[in-house]
Amino acid sequence: KLLELISEEYTLDDISKVTGLSYRQIYNYLTILKNKGFDFYRKYYSTGDISYILKKDFTPVSDEINLYTSEDKTLQALLISDLHLGSKFQRIDYLNLMFEYCIRNGIHIILCGGDFVDGYLGGEKLYFDGSRQIREALNDYPLVSNILTFTVLGDHDYSILNSTGQNFMNVLNNYRHDIIPVGYARGKINIKNDQVYLCHNLNRYKISFSPLGGKSLIISGHSHRMQIFMRDDNYLQILVPSLCDLVREGFPGAIKMELTFGNGVIANGIFEHLAIIDGDIYEVDRISADLIAGKKQNQKIQLEEIPKRKILI
Repeated sequence: KLLELISEEYTLDDISKVTGLSYRQIYNYLTILKNKGFDFYRKYYSTGDISYILKKDFTPVSDEINLYTSEDKTLQALLISDLHLGSKFQRIDYLNLMFEYCIRNGIHIILCGGDFVDGYLGGEKLYFDGSRQIREALNDYPLVSNILTFTVLGDHDYSILNSTGQNFMNVLNNYRHDIIPVGYARGKINIKNDQVYLCHNLNRYKISFSPLGGKSLIISGHSHRMQIFMRDDNYLQILVPSLCDLVREGFPGAIKMELTFGNGVIANGIFEHLAIIDGDIYEVDRISADLIAGKKQNQKIQLEEIPKRKILI
């Protein structure tokens, strides 16, 4: 029945409604089908939905992820990073709070800057076994209809692969289609005719990558702090705060991002820092940046302080 619905181009949301199966059940059945020799291309939509296309050829799949936005002129997303699930600093309640924020504000896309799990680096842990950290992360990370999380994998995630050979990317691809890994250290998401890069430092493993291509936006984890700046090469770089209790400065939290498109490329971005203080979300500041390539030269990012106000969930 599942194969039949997929061949008729039903989306994940449609399949769930027709069969009465939860998203998690559908993912598990797709894994069974994969073990039987079937495989699928996936199409991700800015509405948070997924469609599956049965592979019937040997066409190689690109390492790049495409996010289909239809005729939308804007895209809202929540930027999170450094969850460190499996450490004593993990905060599932913070995750749940941010998902509630997404639901209330109609946000379907989350971009994660890496260190999804704690791995074998660092000290204090709830679970020292990397395999258990992955298993608990699959269970604890919220699964909400029509919310997709695109994530780069960082040095803590890589430490499991480096130590045991277990590849977190493969596990996510099999069991949590709503959490889409874009690669270790760096990945690219194509949106219309433009790109957004997710990055995380892997220097401790002496793994380096060639310079970034494209012209747009770099979203980075690893720093555990919030900062937005225009680099010398005219990239806008966003350092995303941690969503756990490992904080280098400021408060844990996230960034609400709204991109506006013009002629198929990112023209403008608005970024709002959402800090978690005493268990509540507060808007801290807003940054607006012009991202049209021709206007990047000498562009100064204006920081507009707005009154700190509590967001009611």
